[in-house]
Amino acid sequence: MGGNESKSHSRRKPTTSTGFLGRGRHTEDYTIIPVREINGRTIGKEIRKRCGNEGQHPHLDPGDATTLRFLRAANSFIHDAKDDGADMKNAAFILRQPCREIVLKSGNGDWEYDFCEDFDGDIYGRCVRKPLLRFMWDETKSAVVRIVQFAGSLVPAVLSGRHSAFLEF
Repeated sequence: MGGNESKSHSRRKPTTSTGFLGRGRHTEDYTIIPVREINGRTIGKEIRKRCGNEGQHPHLDPGDATTLRFLRAANSFIHDAKDDGADMKNAAFILRQPCREIVLKSGNGDWEYDFCEDFDGDIYGRCVRKPLLRFMWDETKSAVVRIVQFAGSLVPAVLSGRHSAFLEF
C-alpha cells in the first residue's frame, strides 16, 4: 500500500447504495467511536487521541501513521458529504484500514461513508448507505428525470410533423 508518503485526502468514488436490498448497515462489525457530530473538531480530537500532537506525527509507527492519514482524509471529505445532503449528526465514517477498522458514528449513523485505500496509496471515500427516505427520494427523482428526458426527445419529432414516429418502433 501507499505508506506514509501517500496522500491524506480522499477522492470521491460513486455511491454504492444501490437497490433496496443492499441497504444493510455496514458498521456493526467494527469498533464504534460515538461522537455527537462528525466535524473537523471531533476528527481533530481523534487525531490527537490516537496519534498525539502535531510534533509527534513524524515519529509514529506505521499503523498509527495509517490511522492519521485516514482521519485526515475523513476530515477533508466532510465538505463532500455535506454536498450529498448528509446530516452530520446522523452519519458514520467507516475507516477501513488493514486489520484496524474504526467507525466514527454520530446519531443512528444513517448516512454511511466508507474510506479505503487503493493500491496507489490514495484514500477513497464513498457513500455506502443513505437514510430510507433520502434513498426513495433519489430513486423517484432519477425516474422523473429519465421520463422528462424521454418526453423531451419526442418533442422535435412532434414539432416537425412526423406523427407516425410514435407508431413506429
